[in-house]
Amino acid sequence: MFKLLPQLIVIISIATIILIILRRLPQVIIRQESGSVGASPETAGTRRVVIFVGKIKNWLVSFYKCLASFVAEAKSHTNSSNYLERFSRALHFKSLKSQLRKPTGEVSEHLSEAADHIKNSNLESAEQSLLEIIKEDPGNKDAYEGLGKLYIDQKKFFDALEVYLYLTKKHPDIDKFFSRLGLIYFNLGKYDESIKAYRQSIDLKPDSPNRLINLSLCYEAKKQTEKAVEAVEKALILSPDNPKYMLLLSDFLVTSGKKELAKKLLEKVLELEPTNDSARDKLRQLKF
Repeated sequence: MFKLLPQLIVIISIATIILIILRRLPQVIIRQESGSVGASPETAGTRRVVIFVGKIKNWLVSFYKCLASFVAEAKSHTNSSNYLERFSRALHFKSLKSQLRKPTGEVSEHLSEAADHIKNSNLESAEQSLLEIIKEDPGNKDAYEGLGKLYIDQKKFFDALEVYLYLTKKHPDIDKFFSRLGLIYFNLGKYDESIKAYRQSIDLKPDSPNRLINLSLCYEAKKQTEKAVEAVEKALILSPDNPKYMLLLSDFLVTSGKKELAKKLLEKVLELEPTNDSARDKLRQLKF
């Protein structure tokens, strides 16, 4: 702020001198007109000069007042960086506003580039494309989601965690973000956090059997087999006669000591899929 004061003083001084001259100029012109012998009554040219000079004088008076107000405000601020930021916003509001969000077409182009990079296994370039979008448009949900999925695929779970913590905070109504957060926590061995995230995703979308299965795996990892059984049974209500779910449930039933129930379940799997070798092997182990 104080670095600007010398320049402001010079500007004010010049404006003051011009203002003094212009205040006197109309008077000089009028006196010359009235003192001229034989002059024609106020020619049109003289009138235009007087009117023009008067307009300039009025403009300079207004400019001088604005400049004085600016200096007074500048003196009242001790934080120069904050003030200059406000002043810049005032002067360039339209240009700044146009830069707040990257054009939709350009963002879509970068997203398409990232998808192509992923398809070609050029993951580093894909990451850079997504980061570039986020840099230009910090609120772009699709770019964050793409980056988070990329980190999950690369097993960069700590990086993925940071992304999905942000997404679940900004978009608490999107169930898939909580589901992926649960997956990340599970891979990090944070089973309590994983359970919480999966339950939130299920609350938002109760008709997802896959998430109930993932929830059951979290419970089993914590040695809470009864809760694991309950979660798989709920999944089977949503997806009846699913052989994979039945096989998983049979494992949990065996762990909890309910071998007879496990046998019946495996027999049902073989009724649905007579060639299911996994079910046949499990059943053979239980019988002998």
